Amino acid sequence: MTIKKSAVIIAGALLLLLGFGGTALYFIKNSNSRIPVSSETVTTTTNTSVSDNTTAVSSTSESDTSNTTTDSEATTDTDSTSDTEETSDTGETTDTDAITTTSSASKKTTELKVGNKKYKVRKNMEIVLIMGIDDRGTIKDDGNTIHSSQADCLYVYAIDHNKKTFQALQISRDTVTSVREIFGHGFEDEFANMQICLAHSYGKNEKARCLNTVEAVKKYMSNTRIDHYISYKMDGIATLNDQVGGVTIKMPAGLEKINPAFKAGENVTLKGKQAEEYLRARFYLDDDHNSERMKRQEIYMKEWKKQALSKMNNDSGFAAKMIVALSNYMYSDMSASKLSSLANNLKNYKDLGTLTPTGKTLEANGKDRQFREFYVNKDDLKKKVIELFYEPA
Repeated sequence: MTIKKSAVIIAGALLLLLGFGGTALYFIKNSNSRIPVSSETVTTTTNTSVSDNTTAVSSTSESDTSNTTTDSEATTDTDSTSDTEETSDTGETTDTDAITTTSSASKKTTELKVGNKKYKVRKNMEIVLIMGIDDRGTIKDDGNTIHSSQADCLYVYAIDHNKKTFQALQISRDTVTSVREIFGHGFEDEFANMQICLAHSYGKNEKARCLNTVEAVKKYMSNTRIDHYISYKMDGIATLNDQVGGVTIKMPAGLEKINPAFKAGENVTLKGKQAEEYLRARFYLDDDHNSERMKRQEIYMKEWKKQALSKMNNDSGFAAKMIVALSNYMYSDMSASKLSSLANNLKNYKDLGTLTPTGKTLEANGKDRQFREFYVNKDDLKKKVIELFYEPA
């Protein structure tokens, strides 16, 4: 087996162990603006072939054989932001605490200062961003800086190698935050407040788009470092679902509009495209808020994980077979050895669940807001970020 293929398989095993689930939307470019605009009414024409060199997990750093990330390790090379947090006015709370991050050249670790209290990233903490990408067809590495691509599912995993646990921060794709606009063609990069999912629409190739999303998420979390990322294209939901034999869900009310088989209160085993319908359903529902869709993500992830772990326990080759089927949908910066160490550790780690910050949703009004926007409660986000990643300095 080639290094590249083994890396893809291990990356998928990591996704399996963390329990990936997601949602997807389409988007178009606004003809009157350089900023991508979110939409669910536009389809895209795509190529069904996928070249080997666009979805491979990075395997250029095979010397990376450590099993854990310590606070003496270098921070990720995606750290291109300043050391002072850049935040927008959310209209939700007034952030009176001074929050700064510092990076020592000798220790290369992240610290937070909240009021008079100082925090540092916990020892042997590894922070991984998982992105669910909606960009139908091939991964586009054509040199254009703006693409019809969004990170509509965002989870940041705190993997604590000392406590042998992992836990996630779930981020709403509608969250308004500071995002770097990458234009090219003579335009200078600049930051603008927009939905965080649109960060992945900027960049000339998949790596650049992933790194731009990493930067946006990092800034959103008070410049907390992100060590690695994995992206997974939404085209692969049906395959992901069927590899575990389908996922049985007790249906909530209202989804009959999406599929008549989704009868409220009944247990339905999702097959094929049904899984994508269940995860993506939003518009045309009585409650079309993304928060409701995020709840379905969590329900699905929990049940899918049970099925996947059962398959793994009964079939030692299950993970490899499943991930070969998924390899064309995945992209990561991690080397095969790094992914292998992490995946092997996670099999024995305790899943502490998911934290979702509270906030306020502002509805589209056709004037200053063309689309629904979510403004996070900064105080609640701050508490959850500290809980997940930090300890007293």
